[in-house]
Amino acid sequence: MNLHELEQAYPHRPLSFNAEDSDALHHCWNDMVATGMYSRFYRNAHWRFEPMVTTDNAIGILAFKIPQRMMIDISFVHLLGAMADQCASVIERLELSRDLEAKRISEEREKLRSMLLSSVSHDLKTPLASIIGSLSVYHGMYESLSPERRLQLTETALDEAQRLDSFISNILDMTRIESGQIRLKEEFLNPLSICDNVRKRLKQRLRKHQVVIHPVDEEYEVEADPVLTEQVLQNLLDNAAKYSPEGTVIDVKSGVEDGAFFLSVCDHGKGIPEEMMPKIFDKYERLNHSDTKVAGTGLGLAISKAIMDAQGGSIHLANAPDGGAVFTLRFTNWRQASAQNNIKEST
Repeated sequence: MNLHELEQAYPHRPLSFNAEDSDALHHCWNDMVATGMYSRFYRNAHWRFEPMVTTDNAIGILAFKIPQRMMIDISFVHLLGAMADQCASVIERLELSRDLEAKRISEEREKLRSMLLSSVSHDLKTPLASIIGSLSVYHGMYESLSPERRLQLTETALDEAQRLDSFISNILDMTRIESGQIRLKEEFLNPLSICDNVRKRLKQRLRKHQVVIHPVDEEYEVEADPVLTEQVLQNLLDNAAKYSPEGTVIDVKSGVEDGAFFLSVCDHGKGIPEEMMPKIFDKYERLNHSDTKVAGTGLGLAISKAIMDAQGGSIHLANAPDGGAVFTLRFTNWRQASAQNNIKEST
């Protein structure tokens, strides 16, 4: 910062500044020495100016208005200089801390960008290669293929196309969330009906698992955005299928507990390692078991958490006692479907 920038930043100088005070101020800044009263320069000024000097340059000036009749000794003058040095030291540390934080954020952003590009390039190319391969065989060898083989090829292409669509949707959703463009259209809806719709839509991807939606004694409705809530449930069911063995059951349970409506998606996989628990909802975090290779961008759970937070709800993770992960959605605004005007809210 030069003196002109300093004057622009602090335009309201004291009315008692005279010409000599201004000259003393400029001299202090340019030469980084004390000027004005009780100094070697501009001793007739009405102010004393102490430069705040860091390792690199001057960052500011402390101006002291000393009454003419006040008798001071050399120790007081040294105290003024020490105050300026102390202020400069504090400001320098703050600026250093700010610069280090900015550097850390920049490096982290670059790291995340590289991770995302690497993940996206791999996870987009993999289903595309499968789609192209399946359709190429279907097209080039149609006459010689059995009906069962044709069906298998089309199912593979459809499955991979749906997975590709999910990848792209997650990336677009996270972009909307980070830019603040997410818009809620909340209404009362039946969460189990939404879950059943997702199960039907993901039938191809869930075909190797049995999704059981357990009924409840009472029918409940929650206040939420239907499209975004469907996206959350899609991410949870998709994750449960990816991280649990083929042929296992995925349980969907719900009810009212501690003043909130909950819906849990429980798989029978290996669960989540304890060290992963605190960061499982972070962007680009992916669970990698040594014997399991799962494609994905690592955005699904981060998006789910952001959506639930925006709706005033929450999402929680726990490991089931008998193995597997349990993701639980909690909705604070709910009602019994048979008593639509009796809206329950947690306190």
